[in-house]
Amino acid sequence: MNAGGDDLNADVDDLSAGGDDLSAGGYDLNAGGGDLSAGGDDLNADGYDLNTGGDDLNAGADDVKADDCIHADGDYLKASGDDLNAGGDDLSAGGYDLCSDGYELSGGGDDLNSNRCGKNARVYIFKI
Repeated sequence: MNAGGDDLNADVDDLSAGGDDLSAGGYDLNAGGGDLSAGGDDLNADGYDLNTGGDDLNAGADDVKADDCIHADGDYLKASGDDLNAGGDDLSAGGYDLCSDGYELSGGGDDLNSNRCGKNARVYIFKI
C-alpha cells in the first residue's frame, strides 16, 4: 500500500509538471499578444487601403456623371410623365361625360315637369 502511495506521489509530480506546461502556455499567449499588436499595424495599413477605396468611390461618382445611360433613363421617366399627363386629359374627358350626364338629368327634369302639368304630380329633386 505504501508502494502504491509512492506511485500516487509520482502522479502528483506529473500533475505539477503539467502545471508548468500550463505556465508555458501562458507565455505563448503573451507572445500571441505581440502578434496581435503586429496585426494592429496591418489594420492601419488596411486603413490606407480604405482611403484608396474612397478615391475609387469618388472616381465612380465621376463615372456616374459621365454615364449618358442614366440621363437617358431620366428622359424615359419624363416620357412616362407625359403619359401621365395624357392620362390626366383622359380624366378631364371623363369629367365632360359627367357634365353631359348632368344635362340628361336636367332633361329628365323637364320630362317630369311636363308630366306634372298633365297629372298634377309632385316632383322631388334629390341632390347627390
